[in-house]
Amino acid sequence: MEKHYFNIVESGDQVTIVVYGIIGESWWDEGVTFKSVSDQLKEIAAGSKKVLVKINSYGGDVNDALAIFETLRSMGDRVTTECVGFCASAATIIAMAGSVRRMSSYGLFLIHKCSSGAWGNENEVEAELEAQRKVNECMIKVYEDVTGCKREKLEALMNENNGNGIWLNVDEAIEYGFITEAIPDTKED
Repeated sequence: MEKHYFNIVESGDQVTIVVYGIIGESWWDEGVTFKSVSDQLKEIAAGSKKVLVKINSYGGDVNDALAIFETLRSMGDRVTTECVGFCASAATIIAMAGSVRRMSSYGLFLIHKCSSGAWGNENEVEAELEAQRKVNECMIKVYEDVTGCKREKLEALMNENNGNGIWLNVDEAIEYGFITEAIPDTKED
């Protein structure tokens, strides 16, 4: 069975990108990669259409997330991101691409310090630690530039829970500037 972790649908004056599952490749499967997103965007005549990115993901590879973020940001103010369910880790980088960033009142948002594996001698472990510091700096720069939130607050959020961060509800995510507005509750009568 073929798995689809994302799809891009063109409808009228809007392109909708649905991001579901892991960002980047994993040992088990290919998730939402920069290559797969950019290849599909090239096939669509996106032109000046509005772009809606719907995200439900625990995150994954920061490298793919940063590349997807930059591709979407290059489209300017016509990009809106919507976080439904969980938006965590690398997925939050993609969420920052929207000039309008929305989140469900039932969703949760999580930023944290990057994680990786380190094995080897002292020099190899120190090199990995330095690489993690640079990745953390890159993520903080994205959050700081997009949200306007002060670096100290962002670092404090990322340092919560031994560097694993804490889950933010929609009101907290708006307070920090990660989200610009809540998705209205649209229950039918």
